[in-house]
Amino acid sequence: MEQALEVTSLVEAMEQLGRLDSPQGESDNPTFGEFLEEFRMNFGSWSERTWRGNAGLLKKLRGEFGGDQLRSIRPRQIQGYLMRRRKEDGITEATTNRYLATLKVMFGTAKLWDYLDESPTDGIKMLKEQNKIPHALSEDELGRLIEHCSGLVHAVVIVAVDTGLRRSELQRLRWDDVDFEHRMLTVKQSKNRKFRVIPMTERVVELLLRRRNECADDDRVLPFVDVGRSLKTAAKRASIAHVHLHCLRHTFASLLRDRGVPIDRIMELLGHSSLGMSLRYAHARPQQLFEAIHALETRPTSPTGRQSSPTPLQCSSLS
Repeated sequence: MEQALEVTSLVEAMEQLGRLDSPQGESDNPTFGEFLEEFRMNFGSWSERTWRGNAGLLKKLRGEFGGDQLRSIRPRQIQGYLMRRRKEDGITEATTNRYLATLKVMFGTAKLWDYLDESPTDGIKMLKEQNKIPHALSEDELGRLIEHCSGLVHAVVIVAVDTGLRRSELQRLRWDDVDFEHRMLTVKQSKNRKFRVIPMTERVVELLLRRRNECADDDRVLPFVDVGRSLKTAAKRASIAHVHLHCLRHTFASLLRDRGVPIDRIMELLGHSSLGMSLRYAHARPQQLFEAIHALETRPTSPTGRQSSPTPLQCSSLS
């Protein structure tokens, strides 16, 4: 989850949840719905983006547990709910884990605030998720996409695919963050709140120099809100099936991997907090697998100039 709301902002974000019961501050055993109201007013560790992203999820949790007293909720009840959602609604392992993680935070907070002695989620483990290989563009697809982009969208695509910056990082980029002398971009506020520096490619340097001259009055390097529709249009013209802004970050990482850049350096450039996130890019692309198998068809030559065949010993060692 990426990046605590003031009370007024919290109220606006949680209006999507419907009218919640008023908290009963004197009650030692509130309902889940009553606690949710208190939680949203006093829990300060979630960012505005997290609250917005969890609005629909919290609405469903309140619909399921809202009238139950907090102390009456048992692990079996939670596990039954999650299993039912998977069977009836088809939610994925990742979505199931997101629901469970949210419940763990809420019940952990209830324990911290002395509403509970133990959290009913303590013994419930996260599901093992399938580690999907992120969708990335090939170099040919990327070239075609760039050809069909123009103006600000073209600049966003170039900077995104040559730096691997996230959407929020691209939007927050200011001219003070661009060091043309040392050819570096500084990311001062990232998803995991870590500072990092990214070297610029030649085409990023040239592009940003032009933009600085053209947009001298704007402190923002890339003043965009959303380029989703423009990317979709450009992708359609370029005969590319599916393109979104985050796909360019995946493309950046995949192209680095294709060129043999070590995973730990890809991790640092992407700003990942764990190696596991970057290891998704360690998988070879299908074409590279074909090339690897094709190498088997080129047998080493014998001293006579003929291609040698496996000996019986070699064959038996392969069985």
